[in-house]
Amino acid sequence: MAAPNTGTTPVRQNVTGLPFQPKAVIFFSAAISTNNTSTQAILEMFGCATSTTAQFVVANADDGNVSTTNAGRISRYGTECICLASNGTPTIDALAKFVSFNADGFSIDWTDLPSSTGLIVHYFAIGGTDVTNATCVQVTPNTTTSGGTQAISFGFQPDCVLTVSPAVPSTTGVVDANICIGAATRLPATKQYASFWFDNDAATATDAAVYSTTQRMGAMPSSTAIKDSDYSLTSWDASGITITWNDAVASTTQQVYMLALKGGQYDIVNVTAATATGNQSVPVSFQPSGLLMFGSGELTDTDTTASSATTESMFYVGAADSVINQGGVVYNTVDGSTRGPFRRNSNTLFWQQITTTTGTSAAASSVTAMSGSAVTLNWTTANTTGRKSAIVVFGSTAVAAAAPARLMMQPMIGA
Repeated sequence: MAAPNTGTTPVRQNVTGLPFQPKAVIFFSAAISTNNTSTQAILEMFGCATSTTAQFVVANADDGNVSTTNAGRISRYGTECICLASNGTPTIDALAKFVSFNADGFSIDWTDLPSSTGLIVHYFAIGGTDVTNATCVQVTPNTTTSGGTQAISFGFQPDCVLTVSPAVPSTTGVVDANICIGAATRLPATKQYASFWFDNDAATATDAAVYSTTQRMGAMPSSTAIKDSDYSLTSWDASGITITWNDAVASTTQQVYMLALKGGQYDIVNVTAATATGNQSVPVSFQPSGLLMFGSGELTDTDTTASSATTESMFYVGAADSVINQGGVVYNTVDGSTRGPFRRNSNTLFWQQITTTTGTSAAASSVTAMSGSAVTLNWTTANTTGRKSAIVVFGSTAVAAAAPARLMMQPMIGA
């Protein structure tokens, strides 16, 4: 969908045409109006809503081609689900809040309109009769001691939990940029994945770090290019989950936002990007209704160490639905450089990678098929780096004598 930039605020935007009433919606954006073209500077946004009070957004900005890094982030819980920044100060360009789920879509109100025309915001709508509960919560860490546990209540036992964090939050803006996304799924056995990307404000050259691991469900960077904390799923409880702070936070000022879902089927598939063009078959254990992909571009995701090497530091998000609507964003910078960073958007590509020296495409794939045993990614460009990602697979549970529910993602509506 395209963010409106005319009218008297609040400007209502109605998304219609879905074959179900959603119970949760995820938003992500690179604050750009073009597809398959790189633009300097990182402008990142990831948000979610399940109600007018259970919504959150994390936005990051990192200016391009500057002698001293200008990076910052904004986060809001309970008030907005979309925030588009315009620079690394950071300055807020646009804000939108969730209003309602409707019979075939949802409504949001833009309380601050963007200054540019046609900025693309992707959405991933989750619903159907199989999804019986969905909520967003804000979590304040309860310990600074590694190994401590924390019970988190959702009011139900979830089957899938998505984690997002700004590290230290700020409603108006704070220095340093970081993108932190993770997930855990319950059945047939617990799987988890955590990732982040970080760039330090006011450094004379980019000071970046990336982190990805299959051993945690969430992680946050420090105020420098190192990991501050990470946590893993300990148990699925009757009314929520219990996590273990494997590497506890230095301060409980950090915050974590979680989306919990009950009902349907979920799995996490770990994927290494193909190193040659052509089709890549990604095994799955059930027929997907939707896919949500994220990762930091780190080359190793079986450890719990952040990488701050002088290399391309990347983060990407993509999504696709069962009828192969798809879209994705990618952000990239080079540690120790003043050339980047860059960002890129697509409404036809699921997974993109870009170089930082020029922002050109380094690898790109689209979802071309989904079956009960595999998802097919077609790589039109590829490189030999073999970067990692996680794909959260969404599916419907078959119901006797009833058609299965569907999940659906439509990256662009009315753009």
